[in-house]
Amino acid sequence: MTKFSVLLAVSTLALLAAQANAWGVVGHQTVAQIGAANLTPAAKAKFNKIIAAGRANNVFTGLEAAATWPDQNRNAGGANPGSHYIDYDDNPQSGQCTSAQVPDECNGAAGCVTSSIGTFAAALASANPNSAAAAQNLALVIHFVGDVAQPLHATGYARGGNQINVKWGRKKTNAHSVWDTQLVQAAADNAGGIDAWVQNLQSLSSDDDASTACVASAGATDAAALTQCAIAWSQESEALTCSAVFGDAFTTGDLSGSYEETVEPVVNQQIARAGLRLSAVLNKVLGGSQ
Repeated sequence: MTKFSVLLAVSTLALLAAQANAWGVVGHQTVAQIGAANLTPAAKAKFNKIIAAGRANNVFTGLEAAATWPDQNRNAGGANPGSHYIDYDDNPQSGQCTSAQVPDECNGAAGCVTSSIGTFAAALASANPNSAAAAQNLALVIHFVGDVAQPLHATGYARGGNQINVKWGRKKTNAHSVWDTQLVQAAADNAGGIDAWVQNLQSLSSDDDASTACVASAGATDAAALTQCAIAWSQESEALTCSAVFGDAFTTGDLSGSYEETVEPVVNQQIARAGLRLSAVLNKVLGGSQ
């Protein structure tokens, strides 16, 4: 077992004792691994300095810990619990996924996941790479780019699916938790384990992903432009609440069988896209390029 696998196993056990957030430990750390693997040399050099600063300033112990730091420190670094999601006004179980209107709270002081990506990415671009602030900004960017790819972090319906009771095997849970954790772990298991899954996801990532083109045209410190990129990603995720999360395969019964098989390609796609988008953002704000 690799060091990465050990860290994931330990972190996953810790997660079971707490409420699941975002993609959960495995998903967020996988997004971080893919993002870090696709950095330019210039961005990678600065990235490594910031990871070292995170250790030196006792912010986090490494990349995997950075990926989940915002869930463990919900109000740190200028973020807040609302920074993790965007509550589009929709009704996906009735086929109504209309994401043209960005919720008002995204434009307020508290913000939402899309504005948080823009704010903290721009702050990362100008932060001293040896500072605790840079480490916190990096952790927030890694985490929120992962969050916005989780479809149930892009809808206000039933509190992002938290109020939709379902089962995973014999365990009673809710739709949000299933998408955060169980589906991700199942996808990794079906690929033959974490390491094999990461390799498979790398093959799904492509520079042809049109969603990264937005980042290429944004200024490294232009929070508004980077936010617009994140809004486009969130609207794509929200559309998936209709087509995938609450699609024809959905049931309020056990989701560990045919439903899991049906949506696994979407889970893989969204994790891979999040990793690619993360590398695009970091290459822009740390390396000055896409």
